[in-house]
Amino acid sequence: MSYTHIIVKMKSESLRKSACLIEIDLDENFVVEHIIKPYIAGGVIFVDGTRAEYQNIEKISVFSSDEEMSQLQVEHAAHASRKTPRERASRLLTRSDTPSPVMTILKSEAVTNSTRKVFNEALGIQMVRPCAKSLPAETE
Repeated sequence: MSYTHIIVKMKSESLRKSACLIEIDLDENFVVEHIIKPYIAGGVIFVDGTRAEYQNIEKISVFSSDEEMSQLQVEHAAHASRKTPRERASRLLTRSDTPSPVMTILKSEAVTNSTRKVFNEALGIQMVRPCAKSLPAETE
């Protein structure tokens, strides 16, 4: 089964860091019908229990994975525990505005960015993959 996860980055009205709303483990059709299509139409969407109006949204990112977020978190924690003490210490000394663990996982190799695919689907655009060019037959 495929799981769809979204991050909605809200516009910031001040110099403060903008808020990000995150929804995980959704069905792709639900995301298209209840989030992307209303957003494209300039309507209101609900993400993580928050009402988000079109004009207040800076960016929507959509990700897909074959596993639920809880399983991805377990795998991410196992990978992090295998790091050397120096690597773990350097992570603790980084800037305070580091991304949340969920956002870090969504940017990992186990997850695919499917923003373009989902928006194209909502717009009714079929993605056409380029065909491999056929090479001329070799003659001896």
